[in-house]
Amino acid sequence: MIMMADMNGLKWINDNLGHKAGDQALAIVAHLLAKHFDRCHCYRIGGDEFCVLSEQYTEQEFTAVAETFTQAVSAQKIAAGHALSISCGYVRQNGRTVDQTLVKADSEMYEKKMAYRSQNGIG
Repeated sequence: MIMMADMNGLKWINDNLGHKAGDQALAIVAHLLAKHFDRCHCYRIGGDEFCVLSEQYTEQEFTAVAETFTQAVSAQKIAAGHALSISCGYVRQNGRTVDQTLVKADSEMYEKKMAYRSQNGIG
């Protein structure tokens, strides 16, 4: 399984609450990622994007961990009580190359990010 994750609203946090709050948000997400995906390889791949690589979980187990992780992120608050949010897309390799799987996971994540923006009235 490969998961791509992208924080929702990090630019807003940096612009409105300050870069210290943005750094705090990134640290919280990184900590939760390592905690929930302790049997996986977790990477920050740039800005507010993270990647998880796993051969240790079944698809059902991975989905459950990913959902628990997403909920744990949403339960976190930073400066001024601002709640964190993250969009995740995850897929099984299923005969694809690693690059193809990353593109598919990124596409899944992007769809969830767009749904989040639509639900929350964000342009």
